[in-house]
Amino acid sequence: MISAVIISPNIYILYFSYFKIYTLESVSLQYSLPEKYIPEDISVAIVFGAGVLRSGPSDIFANRLDVAFHLYEMKRIEKILISGDNAKNNYNEPESGKKYLIEKGVKKSDIVLDYAGFRTYDTCVRANKIWNIQKAFLVTQKFHLFRAIFTCEKNGITSLGVSSSLQSYRSHWKNVFRETLAQQKSFYEVLFFPHNPKFLGEKEEL
Repeated sequence: MISAVIISPNIYILYFSYFKIYTLESVSLQYSLPEKYIPEDISVAIVFGAGVLRSGPSDIFANRLDVAFHLYEMKRIEKILISGDNAKNNYNEPESGKKYLIEKGVKKSDIVLDYAGFRTYDTCVRANKIWNIQKAFLVTQKFHLFRAIFTCEKNGITSLGVSSSLQSYRSHWKNVFRETLAQQKSFYEVLFFPHNPKFLGEKEEL
Protein backbone atom coordinates (compact mmCIF):
# COMPACT_ATOMS: atom_id res chain seq x y z
CA MET A 1 0.00 0.00 0.00
CA ILE A 2 2.76 2.42 0.98
CA SER A 3 4.84 1.54 -2.07
CA ALA A 4 1.84 2.19 -4.33
CA VAL A 5 1.42 5.65 -2.84
CA ILE A 6 5.13 6.37 -3.29
CA ILE A 7 5.26 5.44 -6.97
CA SER A 8 1.85 6.85 -7.93
CA PRO A 9 3.31 10.23 -9.04
CA ASN A 10 5.64 8.42 -11.43
CA ILE A 11 2.80 6.33 -12.83
CA TYR A 12 0.68 9.44 -13.29
CA ILE A 13 3.44 11.28 -15.21
CA LEU A 14 4.27 8.25 -17.36
CA TYR A 15 0.62 7.71 -18.28
CA PHE A 16 0.04 11.42 -18.87
CA SER A 17 2.91 11.70 -21.37
CA TYR A 18 3.23 8.24 -22.92
CA PHE A 19 1.10 8.83 -26.02
CA LYS A 20 2.73 12.19 -26.75
CA ILE A 21 6.21 10.79 -27.35
CA TYR A 22 7.46 10.06 -30.86
CA THR A 23 10.66 9.33 -32.71
CA LEU A 24 12.13 11.65 -35.30
CA GLU A 25 11.17 9.16 -38.00
CA SER A 26 7.51 9.15 -37.02
CA VAL A 27 7.39 12.94 -36.91
CA SER A 28 8.64 13.04 -40.49
CA LEU A 29 5.54 11.06 -41.51
CA GLN A 30 2.66 13.45 -40.90
CA TYR A 31 0.00 10.81 -41.53
CA SER A 32 1.30 8.67 -38.67
CA LEU A 33 0.62 11.32 -36.06
CA PRO A 34 -2.83 11.62 -34.49
CA GLU A 35 -4.27 15.09 -35.10
CA LYS A 36 -5.13 15.46 -31.42
CA TYR A 37 -1.46 15.23 -30.46
CA ILE A 38 0.25 17.28 -33.16
CA PRO A 39 -1.45 20.48 -34.26
CA GLU A 40 -0.36 21.65 -37.70
CA ASP A 41 0.81 25.00 -36.41
CA ILE A 42 3.65 23.87 -34.13
CA SER A 43 6.52 26.02 -35.34
CA VAL A 44 9.07 25.84 -32.53
CA ALA A 45 11.17 23.18 -30.85
CA ILE A 46 12.35 23.54 -27.27
CA VAL A 47 15.73 21.93 -26.69
CA PHE A 48 16.55 21.24 -23.05
CA GLY A 49 20.14 21.96 -22.12
CA ALA A 50 22.60 19.35 -20.90
CA GLY A 51 26.29 19.05 -20.18
CA VAL A 52 28.88 21.02 -22.12
CA LEU A 53 32.52 20.04 -22.48
CA ARG A 54 35.48 22.14 -23.60
CA SER A 55 35.09 20.63 -27.04
CA GLY A 56 31.37 21.46 -27.22
CA PRO A 57 28.06 19.83 -26.27
CA SER A 58 28.15 16.46 -24.53
CA ASP A 59 26.80 13.47 -26.43
CA ILE A 60 23.42 13.79 -24.69
CA PHE A 61 23.15 17.49 -25.53
CA ALA A 62 24.47 17.00 -29.07
CA ASN A 63 21.82 14.37 -29.77
CA ARG A 64 19.10 16.78 -28.67
CA LEU A 65 20.50 19.44 -30.97
CA ASP A 66 20.77 16.95 -33.83
CA VAL A 67 17.08 16.07 -33.57
CA ALA A 68 16.10 19.74 -33.46
CA PHE A 69 18.25 20.37 -36.52
CA HIS A 70 16.51 17.60 -38.45
CA LEU A 71 13.09 19.00 -37.52
CA TYR A 72 14.30 22.37 -38.81
CA GLU A 73 15.79 20.83 -41.95
CA MET A 74 12.48 19.04 -42.64
CA LYS A 75 10.74 22.41 -42.24
CA ARG A 76 8.59 21.06 -39.43
CA ILE A 77 9.69 24.04 -37.33
CA GLU A 78 10.82 27.61 -37.93
CA LYS A 79 12.47 28.41 -34.60
CA ILE A 80 14.59 26.56 -32.05
CA LEU A 81 14.61 27.64 -28.41
CA ILE A 82 17.70 26.37 -26.61
CA SER A 83 17.27 26.49 -22.86
CA GLY A 84 20.06 25.76 -20.44
CA ASP A 85 22.41 26.73 -17.66
CA ASN A 86 24.51 29.90 -17.78
CA ALA A 87 24.92 30.46 -14.07
CA LYS A 88 28.71 30.76 -14.37
CA ASN A 89 30.72 32.97 -16.72
CA ASN A 90 32.78 30.04 -17.98
CA TYR A 91 29.83 27.68 -18.54
CA ASN A 92 27.16 28.38 -21.14
CA GLU A 93 24.90 25.64 -22.46
CA PRO A 94 22.69 27.83 -24.71
CA GLU A 95 25.65 29.49 -26.48
CA SER A 96 27.34 26.14 -27.00
CA GLY A 97 24.15 24.76 -28.52
CA LYS A 98 23.75 27.82 -30.72
CA LYS A 99 27.27 27.47 -32.13
CA TYR A 100 26.66 23.78 -32.79
CA LEU A 101 23.45 24.45 -34.73
CA ILE A 102 24.88 27.35 -36.74
CA GLU A 103 27.72 25.10 -37.86
CA LYS A 104 25.08 22.64 -39.08
CA GLY A 105 23.35 25.33 -41.13
CA VAL A 106 20.62 26.77 -38.91
CA LYS A 107 20.17 30.52 -39.41
CA LYS A 108 21.27 32.59 -36.42
CA SER A 109 17.98 34.49 -36.56
CA ASP A 110 16.05 31.21 -36.10
CA ILE A 111 17.75 30.37 -32.80
CA VAL A 112 16.49 31.81 -29.51
CA LEU A 113 18.43 31.36 -26.28
CA ASP A 114 17.12 30.99 -22.74
CA TYR A 115 20.06 31.51 -20.41
CA ALA A 116 18.06 30.81 -17.25
CA GLY A 117 16.70 27.36 -18.03
CA PHE A 118 18.37 25.87 -14.97
CA ARG A 119 15.67 23.24 -14.51
CA THR A 120 12.95 21.62 -16.59
CA TYR A 121 10.38 23.56 -14.59
CA ASP A 122 12.12 26.87 -15.29
CA THR A 123 12.42 26.10 -18.99
CA CYS A 124 8.73 25.32 -19.42
CA VAL A 125 7.43 28.27 -17.40
CA ARG A 126 9.79 30.75 -19.07
CA ALA A 127 9.00 29.43 -22.56
CA ASN A 128 5.34 30.19 -21.99
CA LYS A 129 5.54 33.39 -20.00
CA ILE A 130 8.44 35.11 -21.77
CA TRP A 131 8.14 33.90 -25.37
CA ASN A 132 4.40 33.12 -25.26
CA ILE A 133 4.98 29.62 -26.63
CA GLN A 134 1.70 27.73 -26.56
CA LYS A 135 2.57 24.74 -28.76
CA ALA A 136 5.96 23.10 -29.18
CA PHE A 137 8.02 20.06 -29.97
CA LEU A 138 10.02 19.12 -26.88
CA VAL A 139 13.40 17.62 -27.71
CA THR A 140 15.27 15.54 -25.14
CA GLN A 141 16.03 11.89 -24.34
CA LYS A 142 13.06 9.61 -23.81
CA PHE A 143 13.72 9.09 -20.09
CA HIS A 144 13.37 12.87 -19.62
CA LEU A 145 10.50 13.46 -22.04
CA PHE A 146 7.81 12.16 -19.69
CA ARG A 147 8.55 14.84 -17.10
CA ALA A 148 9.23 17.52 -19.70
CA ILE A 149 5.87 16.98 -21.40
CA PHE A 150 4.01 16.86 -18.09
CA THR A 151 5.66 20.07 -16.88
CA CYS A 152 5.20 22.04 -20.09
CA GLU A 153 1.61 20.88 -20.63
CA LYS A 154 0.67 21.93 -17.09
CA ASN A 155 2.26 25.31 -17.76
CA GLY A 156 0.29 26.17 -20.87
CA ILE A 157 2.28 24.54 -23.67
CA THR A 158 0.62 21.88 -25.83
CA SER A 159 3.55 19.53 -26.26
CA LEU A 160 4.72 16.74 -28.51
CA GLY A 161 7.90 14.99 -27.43
CA VAL A 162 10.51 13.93 -29.94
CA SER A 163 13.00 11.49 -28.48
CA SER A 164 16.69 12.23 -28.92
CA SER A 165 17.79 8.85 -27.57
CA LEU A 166 19.98 8.20 -30.60
CA GLN A 167 22.58 6.03 -28.88
CA SER A 168 23.46 4.27 -25.65
CA TYR A 169 24.80 6.52 -22.92
CA ARG A 170 27.25 5.46 -20.24
CA SER A 171 25.22 7.36 -17.67
CA HIS A 172 21.88 5.88 -18.76
CA TRP A 173 20.88 4.04 -15.58
CA LYS A 174 22.15 6.86 -13.40
CA ASN A 175 19.98 9.26 -15.39
CA VAL A 176 16.96 6.95 -15.13
CA PHE A 177 17.35 6.75 -11.34
CA ARG A 178 17.70 10.51 -11.00
CA GLU A 179 14.72 11.03 -13.29
CA THR A 180 12.57 8.77 -11.14
CA LEU A 181 13.25 11.01 -8.16
CA ALA A 182 12.82 14.16 -10.26
CA GLN A 183 9.38 12.99 -11.38
CA GLN A 184 8.33 12.70 -7.75
CA LYS A 185 9.37 16.28 -7.08
CA SER A 186 7.83 17.55 -10.31
CA PHE A 187 4.45 15.98 -9.57
CA TYR A 188 4.01 17.93 -6.34
CA GLU A 189 5.73 21.09 -7.54
CA VAL A 190 3.67 21.42 -10.71
CA LEU A 191 0.28 20.36 -9.38
CA PHE A 192 0.32 21.64 -5.81
CA PHE A 193 3.09 24.23 -5.45
CA PRO A 194 3.37 26.14 -8.76
CA HIS A 195 5.68 29.15 -8.64
CA ASN A 196 7.72 31.46 -10.81
CA PRO A 197 11.14 30.23 -11.96
CA LYS A 198 14.34 31.52 -10.39
CA PHE A 199 14.48 34.29 -12.98
CA LEU A 200 11.51 35.66 -14.89
CA GLY A 201 12.20 38.64 -17.14
CA GLU A 202 10.27 40.73 -19.61
CA LYS A 203 8.35 39.27 -22.53
CA GLU A 204 10.35 38.81 -25.74
CA GLU A 205 9.63 38.10 -29.40
CA LEU A 206 10.31 34.56 -30.50
